[in-house]
Amino acid sequence: MLKQHLLLGIFLLNYLNTVSAQEHHGHQFLVQTSAWTMHYQHDPEHNNHQELINLVWYPSSDYQPHAIKNSQYGWVNHSQWFLGAATFKNSFSQQTYYGYFGGRYRFNEGQFVEPYLRVTGGLLHGYRGKYQHKVPLNQYETAPVIVPSIGVDIQNVSFELVAFAASGVMLNVGYYFR
Repeated sequence: MLKQHLLLGIFLLNYLNTVSAQEHHGHQFLVQTSAWTMHYQHDPEHNNHQELINLVWYPSSDYQPHAIKNSQYGWVNHSQWFLGAATFKNSFSQQTYYGYFGGRYRFNEGQFVEPYLRVTGGLLHGYRGKYQHKVPLNQYETAPVIVPSIGVDIQNVSFELVAFAASGVMLNVGYYFR
């Protein structure tokens, strides 16, 4: 019920915001939650309700690295770098944290609908006890991870399909504050 209210609130905020996405060149914040999760293999221990809270900071183009802004490769010029932090319940209902940085490539930048690819890399903390080795390289309950995703922004609303290793996929829904 809470997620339904959250989704309704996101859509209302998007409807009330009359400024189009292409007019935003400053800092942006994205707040996301998980709307749906599926593990590739059924296991009664698996939690499909992550209770994700994800905050992403997209700095203005003034803060993008010089090498990125002036790259000889066209696709790099359409990439945007960001920092993020998330908290969620992992597949075994343990509270988990993910601090990361990443890059996003937008296909139709400045359009009403903007599909994108996104890759993050960072440190995942929270897999403990008998589940510690479910994440490779996990030492002291912390492991380096890379997380790919594909998504679409429709004005200020974001829909993103995230692959978490070989375990499953998650659909995240978010709202941009620009």
